[in-house]
Amino acid sequence: MDTLIRQLAAILTPYMSELRQELRIYGVEIGLPGRCQSGVWFNDKGILLAYISYHLSDDPARESVDGVCDIRVLKHTASLSIDISWSNGEMVTEICDQTINYTTEDDLIHQVKELLDQSRQNLLTQFENLLLTLAQEELESPKR
Repeated sequence: MDTLIRQLAAILTPYMSELRQELRIYGVEIGLPGRCQSGVWFNDKGILLAYISYHLSDDPARESVDGVCDIRVLKHTASLSIDISWSNGEMVTEICDQTINYTTEDDLIHQVKELLDQSRQNLLTQFENLLLTLAQEELESPKR
């Protein structure tokens, strides 16, 4: 399973990195200060988390907006969820929540790629809409 998790991490790392770059550019375009980062974490128990965090300022006390992809792999079944939430765990929107039945590791990898491709535009659009709302709030109330 360790090899499978590493293969999935190798898919998610560039996926999240590309989204991070697009969100960083979008944040500059709409005048929203802050920084954006992404990463992937996994363990040997079949759990993989990939994230994008948009920090609205350099103040660590302020919350970030996070896009999180959570994959949990068991024998012949896995779950994949993609959400946008605040760093305190409050969910903003669910993008994808799927149970995947698979016969081979290649089958699982193929299904994960398909779900990521299908979810990509919705994740990006929902994230951008939230950032635009936050930018408008910043303009109206800069002392938030």
